[in-house]
Amino acid sequence: MHEAGMPIRRFWLLGLFLLIVLGFAAYRSSPFVVWDDSDRVFHPYGKDERHELRERLAQEPLSTFGPYCVRLVFSLVDSSGYRPLSTLWTVFVALFFYTPSYVPLPVILAVGAALGAFAVSLFYVARRFVRYDLTAFGVVLLVLASPPLIGSAWVCAAGVQVLVPLLYCLSLLCYWNLIEGRRRILCATVLLLLLLLGPWVREFFGLNALLLLFLELRRTRRPTWIAGAAFLGFLHALFPTALVHFLFLPQLPLRPVYRLGLLSAQMNGEGIRWHAPWHFLPLFPPSLWLCAGVELLMRMRAGYESASQPRSDWIGRLETAMQRSVTPYWLSAVLAVSVLQAVTEESRYHDYLGLTLGLGVAVLGIHRDLFLGCWFLLMYLPIVRVFAEHVHFLYAMPPAAIIFAESMESLWLRLRGQPLLLWARYALAGVLVVIGLDQALNIYGAYKVNHAIYGGIDVVAAWFKRNVPVDAAVVTNVLHGEEIKWHSGNHMEIYWTLTAGVPNLHRAVDHPAQLEQLLVQRDTHPVYFLDVDFDYTPDKAFYHRHKYVHQAEIARRDLGIVHFTHVRYPFTDPLRYLVPRMYQPFLGAPDLENDFARKRSVDHLFRHEIYAVYHVYEVTGSRLTPKLEGPVQLVQEDVSGFNIVRVGLGYHAIPRSESSFDIEKFRYHGYSAQFSGLTLESVREQIWASRRRGGQEEAERTTEAPKAQRRKEEKREE
Repeated sequence: MHEAGMPIRRFWLLGLFLLIVLGFAAYRSSPFVVWDDSDRVFHPYGKDERHELRERLAQEPLSTFGPYCVRLVFSLVDSSGYRPLSTLWTVFVALFFYTPSYVPLPVILAVGAALGAFAVSLFYVARRFVRYDLTAFGVVLLVLASPPLIGSAWVCAAGVQVLVPLLYCLSLLCYWNLIEGRRRILCATVLLLLLLLGPWVREFFGLNALLLLFLELRRTRRPTWIAGAAFLGFLHALFPTALVHFLFLPQLPLRPVYRLGLLSAQMNGEGIRWHAPWHFLPLFPPSLWLCAGVELLMRMRAGYESASQPRSDWIGRLETAMQRSVTPYWLSAVLAVSVLQAVTEESRYHDYLGLTLGLGVAVLGIHRDLFLGCWFLLMYLPIVRVFAEHVHFLYAMPPAAIIFAESMESLWLRLRGQPLLLWARYALAGVLVVIGLDQALNIYGAYKVNHAIYGGIDVVAAWFKRNVPVDAAVVTNVLHGEEIKWHSGNHMEIYWTLTAGVPNLHRAVDHPAQLEQLLVQRDTHPVYFLDVDFDYTPDKAFYHRHKYVHQAEIARRDLGIVHFTHVRYPFTDPLRYLVPRMYQPFLGAPDLENDFARKRSVDHLFRHEIYAVYHVYEVTGSRLTPKLEGPVQLVQEDVSGFNIVRVGLGYHAIPRSESSFDIEKFRYHGYSAQFSGLTLESVREQIWASRRRGGQEEAERTTEAPKAQRRKEEKREE
């Protein structure tokens, strides 16, 4: 580790801070707000709490209103979880800086100051693991220009994502200054405050206590007050409502953090997101991964030892043994999973390979310092459980960037000592330039993407305002349908064909029965379908596409394509051509990730692009019938001798004794008996009704047979 260097460095860092603050103010000052700033603050959607708070603020003195507002915020456990300080920031912005269509400059400057402070603190943290200031500045570039951070930075009012990595860096700097005897009282006070307040910003900050506990126990090999404070901080993060519950608000629920809000829903969801690691890999330029892999192999061949001081006790020997053995074990795992994937061609081994490759960052970090590897693992592995968007990997970016930058520095110094490999050093310099430029272009790409998306929203909103009646019902398949409504001046009402992430579940028409209820009012509130469509990747084709346009039949009038959002932005790393389309990072507002397609441009070199087609239909009918389009999914077996499958929006039943379900055969009524419906219950009823009719006919035949026999005998006797 290295201490801060010459005084001139402070001027450089002050310049960096001011550059980021002022640069972000110029960069973000745009005539629109992105989701979910607009969702939570700038366009209230039926929640009047903030309007009431503004009225109270105007009528009451701040000394009375302030404590009430704080009490209200700390008693709130909403769908996001228990984040009172983040909520307090949102309420503060809504109360004092409310504007209907743009982010106020003071809010932008505050977020820019947080970004600038993070850049400076990250520099100091990185400087303890690298040799040169230039390398530490490279770490800052890799993180600040990464897709998770540059995408989330457009959200300024509904929560400042950069606060969590900023608090991580500050807590580590306070710890190191504390144990080295610099500003001990100040650092101890700030450290304790961070352990207390951090989990109320984001629940993920609780893992910081484990890092501090690891550092302190490794340093002292015994319990200390710092270790005790870190342990108590972890308990506080595990039960974030406990202090407020026991001291002030006994009505506040006392539950562990994984049972609160969004985290609870994610933990109870689909299980481990094995595909998540593949989304992490392209967040850094692929050439950086390649160079880091070369350095890892060279370290293993040369018997590379950690730069940390060797220890004579058993813990030190254990760390040294881990540093020497972790690379062979990791390479063996990569080879084994690769062979299994090639032999079996099972998708699960493809997912395991992505996880194993991602763990290579931890392997590199352990070679430098066991703490680096542990830091990355604590930030990386939990996300594999709760991953939904690229922004979730933001917390893993700082340790990963430090590990990558340190490995590049080590590779550069290794080549410097080899006169015969001078050409390789020049080649590495060129690659590093490509890597830095590729990452920096994310800033430009995010600017173009967000401006194109919200420019398209304005165009579509204006079309609806001109062409549909007031209070018309527009059923769409994208979250930003609500943005279109707001940009039209609330000219129409938006309904969604999905439930995930929508701001108002009462306006979700996820089930056909809900749509039919909406169609009942078609005479007074005309119904339109807004289909935001593109060539969906296989993992999303039937998840987010407009189900009532593509998976069902209903009488409608085609009003045509009203807009085509399309924008290209550059990249410089040629290895990005190897990144599959489904893993390409999205540079727009994070929650709109599924609303637009993204891929490499086919007619422009070194260009990515995002696009979507806005197609509108006027609904003229009221009867909905499912299409036979989509993947076949077995829903229930042996319902009175029938198997029921789901295809797209509809449910279909065929006799169990006949062959497996074939869409073409079913379409042409090739089965001895078959039933269809929009719900599972309706298909079951059809099967049971058919069985009842069959039973009645059989009973009638059984009853009629003796009667017919008696009539024949009577005729013979006559």
